[in-house]
This record gives sequence, structure tokens and C-alpha cells, in this order.
Amino acid sequence: LEGLCKVILKDVNIDVGAADLATAVSLSDAAEASITIYGQNKLISGKKSAGIRVAQGMRVTFTEDSVGKLTAYSKKSGAGIGGIESEEAGTIIINGGEVEATEDLGAGIGGGGGDSDGGAG
Repeated sequence: LEGLCKVILKDVNIDVGAADLATAVSLSDAAEASITIYGQNKLISGKKSAGIRVAQGMRVTFTEDSVGKLTAYSKKSGAGIGGIESEEAGTIIINGGEVEATEDLGAGIGGGGGDSDGGAG
């Protein structure tokens, strides 16, 4: 996703967990995304990546109109929502919906595992 984006997730299932460094959803440098969640959504990334990559300088807001559930998962070293391995997270705001973010070695929400110092979240 690039620039200022409005995204609707409705019953989305993206599973790229079998591929190392694969990210289910990734924001580009300086991107800002507004995400509205409907239904049941699952985003699974590969090792060293993030379910939703929101690196430093990027911003994602889950809108107050969200009424669904999002599960974002990283298999190893990346955040569920935030940075990939050893990467600081950008700004992550949750105003609505049910957001579950998990990871084996990094943060559920925040910086990826490794040398990262985390980020604003």
C-alpha cells in the first residue's frame, strides 16, 4: 500500500506463512492506511516478516467503523502488526474492531524480534 489508502477487509484470508520473508500486507515508505474490518479476517506472514508491516514512518489506523475481527500472525521474528525482523514499528492506532496480533519471537504489535527497539504503537 502506498500513500494515503483506505482499505476494507471483509472475510479476507491471506496465508503466505510457508515462504520466508513473505508479508501478508505491507505499507510502503511513509504510507498511511485507514483500515475498516468486517467479518473474520486472517493475515499470516512467513518467517522474519509481519502479518501487517507498519515500519517506522508509516501509520495504520483501524477505524471506529470496524465491527469484525482481524487476526495477524508472524511465524518468527516479525511482529503480528508492525516491524519485520529487527525493524522498529511505525504508528498503529486501534479505534474499533477486534484485533489479535501474535508472533513467536517478536511483539504482537510493535517492533520485530531481534535488534529492534520497538516503536510507537
